[in-house]
Amino acid sequence: MATITRVITTSGPFVIPADFASGGTLQVECFGPGNGNGTGGSSGTGGGGGAYAKTNAITGLAAGNTVYIRTGNVSDSWFNKTANSAPVLTTNGCLAKGASGTSGGSAVLSVGDLKYAGGDGGGRICRCRNTCLGCCMPMFAVSRKRKILSRTV
Repeated sequence: MATITRVITTSGPFVIPADFASGGTLQVECFGPGNGNGTGGSSGTGGGGGAYAKTNAITGLAAGNTVYIRTGNVSDSWFNKTANSAPVLTTNGCLAKGASGTSGGSAVLSVGDLKYAGGDGGGRICRCRNTCLGCCMPMFAVSRKRKILSRTV
């Protein structure tokens, strides 16, 4: 069994290509967008990371069918085989929630067989001495990171 991988980075309707085997299954991975807009200034923080969701087997598709994709630039990312909206069931697709402020995207609110929450943004820690006028050496906490591995058997 051959595996064909396509990376889609634009939102909108997508027509299943002719090389898709009738009766085949799709494995879809969605990556929620991170938030690059933490709070700035001397007490600034980093934005949270987006969630990850994967649906292992979406069935009932054939070459020429139209599916719907949203790549989240500032919102959620999703794939839906039936409607131009975020899916609520894994039988229709997957949904990865985007970050909100410094909070990582929610795994609980995402849709998929496998889901990971996005990491929270790093907080800024200032260490000052009495002689400093404000924070002289800001240090940033490291956001949690998740390593995603996938393979085809």
